Amino acid sequence: MTDWIHDLRLLSILIHLLTQTILNMKNLIPFFALMITLFLGFSACTTRYYIVRHAEKNEGVDAPAPNGPSLTAAGKLRALALRDSLKNKNVTRIFVSQYLRTQLTADASAGEFHITPTPYNRDAAIETLAAQLRAVDGNTLVVGHSDIVPALILALTGTSLGYDRIPDDDFDNFFIVKRYKGLGPVTYTLERRGTYGAISPNP
Repeated sequence: MTDWIHDLRLLSILIHLLTQTILNMKNLIPFFALMITLFLGFSACTTRYYIVRHAEKNEGVDAPAPNGPSLTAAGKLRALALRDSLKNKNVTRIFVSQYLRTQLTADASAGEFHITPTPYNRDAAIETLAAQLRAVDGNTLVVGHSDIVPALILALTGTSLGYDRIPDDDFDNFFIVKRYKGLGPVTYTLERRGTYGAISPNP
């Protein structure tokens, strides 16, 4: 009889301990949920590439070798419009080619956001520039050329714009490529095809 009572007391103690453990685990569920949410948040990262063609250029009237012509008055206004379009976009990097027209297009944005542009070689294979951009963390402006822009978007996202070259008189295109780094593979998608600044070509 005494052993039976002893065993019953032990069983009661075990049930009590088990109940307390379950209650404690329930209390920890929100904590673990928060930890998982924070982990997923820190492990996920979205970067956006803002890709444009250089602004309107002077056609051969002042083309100092080797870095080509500067911008027209309309081009200088477009550079300001680009700066305004990028405000509140948290741009931390800017890429320009060795040609003056891309550098001048980016100048207003570089000054506004206190960024020293990173040069890329316009004449190198497009994969060279794509690789540079894949290594970047932080929203990035890329000022390209009429053939660079479609090729770069294709290299990054696999999406064709439907043409290999932007028309010579078209300067207002504004593309956004989104890179998402989560727990799975990194993805690149063409998020937006838009315009900025004055309509181009003029109607």
